[in-house]
Amino acid sequence: MIRQPIWIAWRGFLTTVRGGAGASLVVTYVSLSALYTFTLYPYFIEGQATLRPLFEVSPLLLLILAPALTYDLVAALRQTGQLDTWLALPISYPLLLLGWLGGAWLSLCLAILLSCLIPLILSIYTEIIWGPIWTGMLGNLLTGTMYLCIGIWSSISMRSSLSAWFTALALCLISYVIGEGARFLPSYLGDVCQQMSVSVHHSRFTRGVIDSRDLIYFFGMILFWFTYAIEKFRAIQSTAPHLKERNDHA
Repeated sequence: MIRQPIWIAWRGFLTTVRGGAGASLVVTYVSLSALYTFTLYPYFIEGQATLRPLFEVSPLLLLILAPALTYDLVAALRQTGQLDTWLALPISYPLLLLGWLGGAWLSLCLAILLSCLIPLILSIYTEIIWGPIWTGMLGNLLTGTMYLCIGIWSSISMRSSLSAWFTALALCLISYVIGEGARFLPSYLGDVCQQMSVSVHHSRFTRGVIDSRDLIYFFGMILFWFTYAIEKFRAIQSTAPHLKERNDHA
């Protein structure tokens, strides 16, 4: 059974790359990361070899990249009427959803992998401490995966691709900036906002620290949004009564 979601994920990844949209998003992510690191950030003015700006901008770029990879995974199928064909396949809903998500996740991995070229190029001219870089990339991967789960939930919940993209983008942005509002709230509410903020948990990875609290946060949020997406996806069967019997046996 595991072969089915793997095949769906690989097929989705190849379709995205061949179609040009996924490749364009990946190239844009890497290009903007390099542009901010070496140009928009006063890298050469400070005369200090640092990759701090790369990891500062990564969560912001990921909250744009992830919804763009997922917004039409389900919403577009509903608009074109192809969703019933997918639902009729002999595969359970969680595995089908995992396959769709896997295709977007492979594109995310490609973007993060290519962004490693930035520290590799810098290492030619100066000595690089690789520990914080690898943990920072792990933080990027966990952050992007969480955003992908939000994106696929939004694609399932919204009727149109455009509304799915805006909803996912808004939720990802809120999860990133919520920590900034902590200073205006009472201490007990501020602590909650800090613990719910992606930027707070991501920042520790960029300092070379792998904290169990951060791992629990990211894995918990990934599981929450993916499970929520599955339950929302199951509700689609009510609009396709002829699939109800098949789903009862899936």
